Amino acid sequence: MLPGLTGLGAFVRGAPSSAPRDGSREEWPPRAGVVPNEKTAIAIAEAVLVPVYGQKPVRKQGPFWATLRKGVWYVSGSPGRPASISTHGGRQVVRIRFGGVAEVHIARSDGRVLSIFAAK
Repeated sequence: MLPGLTGLGAFVRGAPSSAPRDGSREEWPPRAGVVPNEKTAIAIAEAVLVPVYGQKPVRKQGPFWATLRKGVWYVSGSPGRPASISTHGGRQVVRIRFGGVAEVHIARSDGRVLSIFAAK
């Protein structure tokens, strides 16, 4: 045996299983996946969008909504909010701000971010 490698076998044999560390007997991974609901999916999407687009643009995309289809969460910002409201010739005029809407696709089972983009 090589010097210094005596503890390697103990380390490999003692490697943690996929069971939770708290000793509970809950199923792992959970049946609902690690992204079980809309709230969690939106939180993940916002967390990955901020480093890419910045805090202010991401905040302007809100509120976010999420839809689950075939094991993938589709999280999207809200399009076309009013940029300004004014009166012109006695009529109220609403100017709509058009621009890209951020979208993030997240795997329900393990939380992988599958894609990030801004639609135009």
